[in-house]
Amino acid sequence: MNKFLLTALVAVGLSGIALAQGKTTKIIPNVKLGHSIFFVSSEKSAHMPEIGYYHMFDNRYFSHGPSFNMGGFIYNGKFNPTFKFAYEFNYYFIDAKMAIFYLDNDWILQPSVGFSVFNHGGILLSSNFPTYDSKSRITSAGLYLNLNTRKRVAKKGF
Repeated sequence: MNKFLLTALVAVGLSGIALAQGKTTKIIPNVKLGHSIFFVSSEKSAHMPEIGYYHMFDNRYFSHGPSFNMGGFIYNGKFNPTFKFAYEFNYYFIDAKMAIFYLDNDWILQPSVGFSVFNHGGILLSSNFPTYDSKSRITSAGLYLNLNTRKRVAKKGF
């Protein structure tokens, strides 16, 4: 699974760089809303609602850019505030993200891959790697919604 996520992130990034050359690019600020479910070993799962900003560089078929989210990790009725930095890629219906967030005195690396609807909303599957324990991994799935504050570059055809 880890090799699949890494391969998908590299493929989306390389294809996007190739497509971005020579195309019109426009900066589109976005308000980002998200909710992730973390599948942990106990009976209860953890949740992380998020709100943030996505500074999207958009051209006809490929968009990418940095994002910053604030949210909370909810587990066993306890709320822990957190923040997340990420770089996101979107190519048609394919979405990828490399994020890092801080939780319980630890940095967690979160590569993600999934599907989207032209980067307006989508679903991502993630592997989460805590830095304190390199053998530990937690799988999560998340939904997101990008609220564009400006009109995107027009797409011709599919």
